[in-house]
Amino acid sequence: VLAGQADEVLKKVLGDDDQTRGEFVVMLGGVAQVSDLDAQVQSMLAVLLAELPVKQAAGLVAKMTSMRKNEVYQLALTMKKAMDE
Repeated sequence: VLAGQADEVLKKVLGDDDQTRGEFVVMLGGVAQVSDLDAQVQSMLAVLLAELPVKQAAGLVAKMTSMRKNEVYQLALTMKKAMDE
């Protein structure tokens, strides 16, 4: 059994000739649905992160929504990391 991200599993399969023998089954996980609130939060964070530090942007979005500050902060960190790449 191989598990992981698609690119990781592909590397394992291509790197081992025994993995390409016979049949195999591929199982993919579904994508989590994004609620309207989550989409709004991401939209607000995207605008604020362009101008403000992560902590400040997360604090403002948490005040404007019903989400917990820590939850918004974690999302902001993820978004900021993606923006910087």
